[in-house]
Amino acid sequence: MPEARGSLPAPIGAIWRWVDRNILDLGRQMRLSYLPPLMVYMAAGISGLTAIVGTFFVKEYLGLSAHFLAALGFWATLPWALKMPLGHIVDLIWRHKAGLVYLGAGLIAVSVLIMIGLLGYPAALRAVMPAGAWFVLSTLLAPIGYVLQDTVADAMTVEAVPRVDADGRRLTDEERRLGQITMQTLGRVAIIGGGVLVSVANVILFRGVGSMTTVQKAAAYLQVYEWALIIPAISVLGVVLASVLRRRAARRLAATLALRVRATSRKNFRSSQFREPRDVMFFCILVRLLCAFLLEICTSILQKQSERLILQGDSTPWFSA
Repeated sequence: MPEARGSLPAPIGAIWRWVDRNILDLGRQMRLSYLPPLMVYMAAGISGLTAIVGTFFVKEYLGLSAHFLAALGFWATLPWALKMPLGHIVDLIWRHKAGLVYLGAGLIAVSVLIMIGLLGYPAALRAVMPAGAWFVLSTLLAPIGYVLQDTVADAMTVEAVPRVDADGRRLTDEERRLGQITMQTLGRVAIIGGGVLVSVANVILFRGVGSMTTVQKAAAYLQVYEWALIIPAISVLGVVLASVLRRRAARRLAATLALRVRATSRKNFRSSQFREPRDVMFFCILVRLLCAFLLEICTSILQKQSERLILQGDSTPWFSA
């Protein structure tokens, strides 16, 4: 393969080297620990799956004014403006990051389920409050959930880059910096990839929607929202995978350290072997003194236990079954 690459024309070889250095090298640097935050980022990229459906739903079923939708768009984007202070709060309660992702996934799931109810069971929801109020609630819940998950994912990228390699060697600051750059780049790739998947899915799902009847359109919209339930599921699976990988890494590191300690102890013991008879004699005396001390303690305990049982009038030995 290297010979084949070297025989390429100069322009094609330059393009290949650029692709190998900037695209293929990302795949070579991919680690399993990068996958949990990438799954959360992927969920954020797929979030646009319901955007087109929501637009058609408002147009055909709600008839809300443009002024009202503009105001609603302002409140829907407000959580993203608060992402920076929210990131500080996440840092303060970092050990509960899994709960924050679960909370965000729950808010997203509730938002999607509301829209499923409006399309599939409109009469039941309208009996509680108007359809427009349900739509507003769904529109406001989703961005809060996405902001929570995106903020936690940004912090998870720092944790995803390992501090030690497979042999337990501590990585240098330069190696960790390169890992952070790779992690952030892969995160952007995951978001863009999710958006591309959404575009392809919308093209397939809305093919021929112009010739559909109202009932068929409602069924198509409902199918899109049902598929959208996979969004919170992906982020939750990412957090579960992060927990599994963290425990596995801890066990692996503990095993590596145990092997090192065992090897060091064995080496130290061999280097400190007894070289003179008086060392052996001193060691034997020390062991005998320790055994005598332990025997005295056991005898004292047994004697006190026997005296207590005799005074109580119990003739059954305390050690009998």
